[in-house]
Amino acid sequence: MIHVLSVNQPYTDPLSLNAGVRLTPTPGTLTPITGNAIELDQSFSDLNRGRTLIVSGKPVRVRADQSFQLITDTNGLSSSIRQGVLLQVLHPPTVITSRQIRWHLKANDGTVGYATVSRDALVLTAALEEDDLVSEAITLKNVASNASRLELDQPLRHWYDRATVVLYGNAALTTHGETKEEVLGSGDAAQAFQTFTLRSSPLTHVSAPTATGAASTLELRVNDIRWQEVPALFGQGSDQRVFSTAINEDGKTVIQFGDGHQMGARLPSGLESIRGRYRQGLGTAGNVKSGQLSLLLKRPLGVKSCINPAPASGGADPPDKNSLQQDVPTTVLTLGRIVSRRDYEDFARTFAGIAKALATELGTSTRTIAITLAGTGGQQVASGGTLFQNLLQAMARSGDPFVAVRLMSYRPAYFRLAATLKVDPNYLPNKVLEQVRNTLKDTFSFAARSLGQGVGRSEVIAVMQAVEGVVAVDLDLLYRSGQKPVSQPLLRAELPRPGSTPASLTAAELLLLDPNSLEDVEVQP
Repeated sequence: MIHVLSVNQPYTDPLSLNAGVRLTPTPGTLTPITGNAIELDQSFSDLNRGRTLIVSGKPVRVRADQSFQLITDTNGLSSSIRQGVLLQVLHPPTVITSRQIRWHLKANDGTVGYATVSRDALVLTAALEEDDLVSEAITLKNVASNASRLELDQPLRHWYDRATVVLYGNAALTTHGETKEEVLGSGDAAQAFQTFTLRSSPLTHVSAPTATGAASTLELRVNDIRWQEVPALFGQGSDQRVFSTAINEDGKTVIQFGDGHQMGARLPSGLESIRGRYRQGLGTAGNVKSGQLSLLLKRPLGVKSCINPAPASGGADPPDKNSLQQDVPTTVLTLGRIVSRRDYEDFARTFAGIAKALATELGTSTRTIAITLAGTGGQQVASGGTLFQNLLQAMARSGDPFVAVRLMSYRPAYFRLAATLKVDPNYLPNKVLEQVRNTLKDTFSFAARSLGQGVGRSEVIAVMQAVEGVVAVDLDLLYRSGQKPVSQPLLRAELPRPGSTPASLTAAELLLLDPNSLEDVEVQP
């Protein structure tokens, strides 16, 4: 455990602007820990380049010196923040102009949202005692000669209250899955295409910078010699020690070996010669909260306890039938190579852990592709996270080295509506109303909408009119959450603008229906 520098020091503006105006701290408040470097209170000679550490601490707070509106993340409604209220800073703010800053804040009642205010509207203050800790993994890019200044390969994702920050030095990257070892069976050189089935399922796949975004944890040895997994046996030489895998209807992993001719080597004969080592378990269940893991199944010598200071992310459930119908043709289009703007979009969308992607080509001096990402189930794709970095590396390997790629996590946006239904008198009004609300909820959900897709008045009416039992629809209101409740013919989702500079670039919106708005859909008396 390493404590950071906590002595009093002159305050400097974390935004590092040249506008001549600085954020004002509360007297006695130290500079937040942010950016690409951390100063330590002593030297640590065993810290070296490439080492992974965990930063843990409380986010700084700000005090409102004037009233403003906070646009919430959940439904886009505005929440009034009064002068004097304290809020947590969730992420480093974005500079809009020399006088305007966009903040991502959390109020005391749990409301989370964005606010664009003047530089002097908020004053930095220390975290409160009851505030929760936040954590993130960092990688050392360089260590100063005196080993007291750590330079990071990525900027920190939070503004930390200096007095609360601790660095965990004995950190190791872990992934989902319980390790299994088993004897699969015996080899028979007289048989071609021998198959075996793993006893435990599902087989764990972890995020990796590959064309699919995932790598299997299965390690297979025949007579203690490791054989390699390949996507397909076709075209493999007769002496190639390879195997392929497939998932059967029961969700079990089936392993197949070659024929000894043009589809890989046959298994040599041997009693119980085939052994497998793999991990079992995958999916969103592995996205545990910080501090949730504290038990060691095996205790290596010298290890007394463990904890996960940072939450897990990137876990994704196996694709369903609808996802496969969309993604399999897309995978065939790219074939692991990226050339056009559409290729970048298709490659990202079929990457494990990514549910949606939208690529925009920017008209800059060098060709730049901006890609907005949405994780599985609507998760944000954290900048600098494992999934983010693996996708960036995979694109660098498969794409044009002269094309700059900018990855961004999507911005959720919401709309509201109000409608009156005329129901066929032969139908039960409450049943029809329930079906209309469920249809609206499904049609305008995360799973059904695309990044940058707008919502039209005619589309909303058609969705409700198509429900059996609905005779007529009167759509009274259609508007974006947080705006004036008037009926709009078309709601547009914001997109990255071609020609934007990296500093001014914003991610695409995903326009969804505010679930609370369903209460405003009623049946005509």
